[in-house]
Amino acid sequence: MTLKLNDQQLEALFYYFQHNIISETPDNDLETIAQELLCDIFLKMDRKLKTPFRQSSNLTLTHKECRAFSWHFKNYWVEEGWVYETNVARKLMAQIDPKL
Repeated sequence: MTLKLNDQQLEALFYYFQHNIISETPDNDLETIAQELLCDIFLKMDRKLKTPFRQSSNLTLTHKECRAFSWHFKNYWVEEGWVYETNVARKLMAQIDPKL
């Protein structure tokens, strides 16, 4: 599934993942699996951001990555200070949820 993002949205999600997902320690097996999939998404964003002269900032996610993304943002809404990132995530979930 391709998620439609602009450059600013891609950067915002990248920084959210960097500060709120990558450094977290999972508490159980479900969180461990989800974090691995979310780390895969993070690496895709990292590669996309490092691509010079990229034609788009859209991300292509597997079905499992979409599930992990949706699960994370349904169960672990962000702390204060991530307003823009939260809005971006909500827009992406509107793209993902109907297709899951």
